[in-house]
Amino acid sequence: MSERTELDLLNDIVKLLTKYGPDTFEQLSQLVSSADFSERLAAVLSKSAEVSRRAGRARPDGPTSSLSNLRSSLLTLSSSDPERSKVLVGIFDRMAAKSLLPSLRDVRDFAIDNGLPPIKATSRDKAIAPFIKSLQPLEIGELKKVAEKLRPISSKGDRSLEGWSDVILGGRSRPDTPHDTE
Repeated sequence: MSERTELDLLNDIVKLLTKYGPDTFEQLSQLVSSADFSERLAAVLSKSAEVSRRAGRARPDGPTSSLSNLRSSLLTLSSSDPERSKVLVGIFDRMAAKSLLPSLRDVRDFAIDNGLPPIKATSRDKAIAPFIKSLQPLEIGELKKVAEKLRPISSKGDRSLEGWSDVILGGRSRPDTPHDTE
């Protein structure tokens, strides 16, 4: 590792320190001192580097490549946090299949409505990675609540005028539904 790379890495670690605070770093220090954790961490880092190298040779950079890398990193997360990995991979897969948040506007609106950072992507495909990354730091309980709010699109096409009127009127969507006029 070059001196410049080491300095960049230390700079990134300092940024993490300001993000997570000194207590978290002290807890991490205690974890790292255990032989079991060191072995697991070394294995994860080694496997991540191997996957990164293979992915870099196998595909050119682009939206598909970065999405595959993101999915791989979410799967790798299962070794340290299986519950979080399962939720995030599920959301990722349904978004990739366009059964969740089928438009860029849907992704942006959902992020804003749920207190997530705004999505500044110019296409829906480019919005998936920042959206998933904005979910990663959430506490597991909060992540599950957000996941529950994500509803698959219905085969009926809930983007129709009828679908929106169902939302607004609470189920009374048909104009020919009799109303009390007396």
